[in-house]
Amino acid sequence: MLVSKFEVDKNKYDLSTSNAKLFVCLVSVDASDSIASIIKEINDNSWIAKLDIVEQISYEARLKETVKGIMQNCVKFNSDTNCDIYDYSVVGEYIISKEGRRALVGEFNHFAIPLAELWKEKSSGNPGFDYHSESTTNLIIFGEAKYNSSSNPYTNAISQVEEFIDKGKDRMELTDLRNFVSNAAIENFKQSKKGFSIAFSIKAQNPDEIINNAILSDKINKIKDYDEFYIIGVIINDK
Repeated sequence: MLVSKFEVDKNKYDLSTSNAKLFVCLVSVDASDSIASIIKEINDNSWIAKLDIVEQISYEARLKETVKGIMQNCVKFNSDTNCDIYDYSVVGEYIISKEGRRALVGEFNHFAIPLAELWKEKSSGNPGFDYHSESTTNLIIFGEAKYNSSSNPYTNAISQVEEFIDKGKDRMELTDLRNFVSNAAIENFKQSKKGFSIAFSIKAQNPDEIINNAILSDKINKIKDYDEFYIIGVIINDK
């Protein structure tokens, strides 16, 4: 459920030196509903059928172990009321990734790209960005999701994005992303036109204050040099 969304007035927040358009979205979700949506998505392989035969073979092989791992964690979460902290944190990050991308698509009219866990070679512990979309301005948006059961990990999410920019993770992912985005988005990327997103869990009495702190974070150094930046706060209502 949407709580609020807006484009940040950079003058109000003293961000006039930032090149990026900054957007904010706050959503509230039920954990069980989000998990059901994740399970439905990982069992829907229709996106693979749109690729050429070589890519279909490759992605189907990658999916096998990934889907197995995600399903095990999600099923355990839904059935075990005493789900341990590790399992909850794993599933929590799935939820944040899913809801971060859903906000980009549903609230900002982006084009959806399959969750990164589904098309990357590593079956768990995604070694790069967690979710992606293509914006209405034909920019590839690279998203990082962070979950914490007791705090608001926007700083961790920002730091991870900054680190991935330094390591060129966005460039590394382009060979896969070209299967899912428009030619215009690829051409924009070649000209360093792209955007980033953070999605993070919020555990606070005043979520708006946490969002405000994220906007004002002094950790955003490299992100602000690009075109668009989306801050997505996710309030998870326990199962």
